[in-house]
Amino acid sequence: MNSSSLFTLQDIDSTLPTTTTTLNKLTLLNIKMKRLRYAIHEYAEQGIAEHTSIASFGRVLLQLMSVGAPAHLITFTISAAHDEIRHTKLCFQIVDTFTKTLQQYKHQKEQIMVTPPVIDDDDDDDAFVVQRPSIFPFPNDGMVFVTSNKSTLVLETLKDGVLGEATAAVRLCVRTHKNGIHPAIKTILEEIAIDEGTHSSLAWQTIYWAIQQNTNAHRTALKQLSHWKSQNKEKKMEEKEASALALDSTLNRFGLLTESEVLWISEEVRRSVVLPWLHAMLNNSQTHQTWNDFVHRANTISSENQDDVDLNNSDMSTVVATCVQNILVRTL
Repeated sequence: MNSSSLFTLQDIDSTLPTTTTTLNKLTLLNIKMKRLRYAIHEYAEQGIAEHTSIASFGRVLLQLMSVGAPAHLITFTISAAHDEIRHTKLCFQIVDTFTKTLQQYKHQKEQIMVTPPVIDDDDDDDAFVVQRPSIFPFPNDGMVFVTSNKSTLVLETLKDGVLGEATAAVRLCVRTHKNGIHPAIKTILEEIAIDEGTHSSLAWQTIYWAIQQNTNAHRTALKQLSHWKSQNKEKKMEEKEASALALDSTLNRFGLLTESEVLWISEEVRRSVVLPWLHAMLNNSQTHQTWNDFVHRANTISSENQDDVDLNNSDMSTVVATCVQNILVRTL
């Protein structure tokens, strides 16, 4: 996708009213620039995180090879690393487009301040510089630790893959459901969300294989499940959070989440997806449950959750349940 096709001044201008007063024009322009700076920062951070994931999957590849994992897990892991390269490029395409728009705003602001002369108290744009790393950060301070212990592999996969990738996929999917999201941003986020769902599936398949191979790995997974259950305090979403999808039109336009949305989605994925799915996998692993049996059980659990959500009629819960069904279940 050509980054120049993502956003235009007209797209962003449509989120704020027009005015003819010079001072008001300057005020509104400052608001637009502040919001755009925030979006640039968020997508730059996402791009850096995606880049870090390339190295993370490289380490996962070494871990899997060290424990004699089957070829399909190796292949999927290599593919996941390639996905993260593409995700990094997509995020920085957005950053580049937003940065060009910010420069256009700055030029408009300079024109307003010159004719007639206007004093501007907001000088944030002078201090704001988008830093694309010349060398991206490497996880664990540049150290790569590899172990052939299946229990260690299971524990790390549960935390980073099963929980981490599933949460990331659902968050991305929820962002695509933002009211008024720009179509180009929506397309990019949808693409990344599907990939992250596939990465979540890779984690589940890794756990499934490992616990079939090693009783210690199975015990490790059970212990982690017990630990997560002890932390499971169901959080009722406040009314203001339920309508958060429409609270900030600019965040919606940029496909970004509020902090309360991020926290709530993370808890909901853990409570309604990770815990029941892992329970289903571990409790039936000793009865020769096939992978397809697990997929069927996960689908049933998610369908039941979606029925419960429909009865509660909660906007955010409905979106999350839909994303779980369309992203996580679909990619298993």
